[in-house]
Amino acid sequence: MRFRNFAPLILFVLFTLPVGAAFLFAWVGFPLVMGLMQLVHALLMLLVFRASLRSAAKNTGNQFIVPVQAYLPLRVNLFLYFVVGQPLVWFFSDNLTVLQSGYVLQQLGFAFTCYSGMLFVTRSAASR
Repeated sequence: MRFRNFAPLILFVLFTLPVGAAFLFAWVGFPLVMGLMQLVHALLMLLVFRASLRSAAKNTGNQFIVPVQAYLPLRVNLFLYFVVGQPLVWFFSDNLTVLQSGYVLQQLGFAFTCYSGMLFVTRSAASR
């Protein structure tokens, strides 16, 4: 894998980590607003994941269509993001430390998700 494959992920983390932390600081105690932020953040994660997979697919010499199985890590991540993240936001909406720790863990989880998706695309393209 090349460094340019990680460019969407790096830009995503650099732009959303400080903005997300500031957003949590500004809206602590308002779980509905933070829940809506999770929806917007999930759409951004989908776009970045798709861009990373397409960038990894461009590394192959021939035309490679990204299979549906490559999106499985993102589905698992989003499932955990909403099943664990929404109750965390609603129950701990007044505790900024828990919210920001959860946000950093989510960013790390998404980085590993993105890496596993790119790894799947490059290995499945190499096996063809």
